[in-house]
Amino acid sequence: MPRPKLQFVGSCQNKQDEERLQKLKERCRELNLDNFVEFRRDAMYRDLVQLLGSAVAGLHSMTDEHFGISVVEYMASGVIPIAHNSAGPKMDIGLNEGGRQTGFLASNKEEYAEAILMVIKMPEAEILAIAAAARKHAQRCSEQKFFEDFQGCSSAYPMILYSYPMITFSMHAEHGKENYYLENNTDF
Repeated sequence: MPRPKLQFVGSCQNKQDEERLQKLKERCRELNLDNFVEFRRDAMYRDLVQLLGSAVAGLHSMTDEHFGISVVEYMASGVIPIAHNSAGPKMDIGLNEGGRQTGFLASNKEEYAEAILMVIKMPEAEILAIAAAARKHAQRCSEQKFFEDFQGCSSAYPMILYSYPMITFSMHAEHGKENYYLENNTDF
């Protein structure tokens, strides 16, 4: 069995995030885990797609996140989510799809470790079955599903949508200097 690789993918929003990232890197060096842990900061979208396409599982550890878009992205990509057992992720993963498990929930480091080991040791057929159920389950968050639900809601509760000019701020480079201007955008 090939050795798994832990890949941290994300961005740093502030100084505390920067410090946390640095501490994680230092801890990996101390434990001689450099060959098994990789940090991807501010990855391009195409890189994220590639990473999701080759991943087996995705960890999400934020407590009480209201929705958990990364959990839905994991599921839509066929990546088995291992998420915190609270709020949005709990609602997303807590539901089975057609009687099939769609991921794992954990509340502490022991439960996360147990879920990770379960996925690592899982037969490929079971991984594929969970991934397929997760993909199907994630379709309820698709643009098409939103449109259908919105149509059903708007027919039950008619509303008037007003069109008004939207002001957007654009920046264009012109002759080596930045040129700022406002556009009048009414394309909706």
